[in-house]
Amino acid sequence: RGAASEPGWARQMSDSVGADHELRSARHTIVLKSCETPIYSTVRILITNEGNFRPITHLDLSKTAIGPPGASSLAKVLGSCRSLKGLNLSGCQIKSEGARRIQAGLLACSSLVKLNLRDNRIRPYGAEMIAEILSSCESLENMDLSCNIIGDAGVMQLARELPKCVSVKVLNLASNGIGHGGAFSVARILHKCPHLGILDLNNNRLGDAGAFFLTFGLKQPCTSLHRLDLSVNNISTHRQKMLTQDVLSQYPNLPMDKLILRRPTS
Repeated sequence: RGAASEPGWARQMSDSVGADHELRSARHTIVLKSCETPIYSTVRILITNEGNFRPITHLDLSKTAIGPPGASSLAKVLGSCRSLKGLNLSGCQIKSEGARRIQAGLLACSSLVKLNLRDNRIRPYGAEMIAEILSSCESLENMDLSCNIIGDAGVMQLARELPKCVSVKVLNLASNGIGHGGAFSVARILHKCPHLGILDLNNNRLGDAGAFFLTFGLKQPCTSLHRLDLSVNNISTHRQKMLTQDVLSQYPNLPMDKLILRRPTS
């Protein structure tokens, strides 16, 4: 939109964020945390304002509560962000419908390296929508889907597509209500993720059955694994000992303090 048609808040936001962006232009980063103004209008101004803000490589909209409507608008903007490497939408309340709406925009971000969707309540359906972009994200290395209530069904969808994105190094699935069924899905594909170094499954409900499945999955080495967090999962002491033995026999380079089975007490 031209300057004449922009509302006052938009011109002010363009000026204020533009000044901040100019100071950090070497990093090509835009941060709009907790911004109360309409996200689509704000970000679009930043991208299209006479080309002054291209290329954008990092976009942080965490805790902006854009919801599903904002996710739909943001998807249109992401189509212009072909150089985007980092996208932080943690705490944006996009939910499962927002995950569906933003899918097309994420498909256009072929250079994406880090995606943070923490605490958005995307549930199993949203996890399925995100899973479907993985085969197109050849550069994706870090994905945070923690605190999204995706459960076993959501993990199953992710596990089906994750091997197609072999570049993933960090996967955070903490606090998702994942049980032994989800652990089984993860265990089946670990050997197909050769670069996976950090796997966070803390604060789920894997139990002894889930730990049992992971034990067998880890017997087919994912050679890059160097941190595994299974704390707060109701795993018995006996199963923890067995898991520790099996993991360390397969991963002798995995330090004991990087196999996390219980949270340290203060």
